[in-house]
Amino acid sequence: KSLLIQTFCLLFLCLGTVRAQQYQLASPNGKLSVTVDAGEALTWQKHTTETVLQPSAIALQGRDEKSAKKAITFGKNVKVIRAERKSVESSFPTPLYKKASVGVYNQLTLKCRGGYSVQFRAYDDGAAYRFISEQNKPFIVLNETADFNFDKDYQAFVPYINDNRNGERYCFSFESYYDEAPL
Repeated sequence: KSLLIQTFCLLFLCLGTVRAQQYQLASPNGKLSVTVDAGEALTWQKHTTETVLQPSAIALQGRDEKSAKKAITFGKNVKVIRAERKSVESSFPTPLYKKASVGVYNQLTLKCRGGYSVQFRAYDDGAAYRFISEQNKPFIVLNETADFNFDKDYQAFVPYINDNRNGERYCFSFESYYDEAPL
């Protein structure tokens, strides 16, 4: 009986220490890296020569368009079925951007149980993610979790007021006045 209890305790401890699956992704020049943890929650963090973004949760909650009772959740209790990596070197011209062309990045796609994938991209000067639904039916997005846990209080440019340029309805965010403030 004592051996049976010890065996169950050992099994419980082993199962309790199962960690999230961890994935690494580097930018094409290798100066930026992204770490993704897929487990009870889906988190990502960004590093350059130092950690800039601490582990930050991402998730998407929704419901079936026709049935309010059928919940859809991406990014919680994540079970990765397959991880795919690729490097992309297709560029396109950007006449109004600081660079003449963009489009070089490394990509990590995590296909997850539950009918979705999460795609991460690492560029030389930034990183991004997106959820990709593989649901066959339309659904309504109710909430998105997008935490950004920065390692310190960086300065940021924030458009606190959208002035709409003399009542102009169709105004873009880059046309607003930006205040410099700590995060």
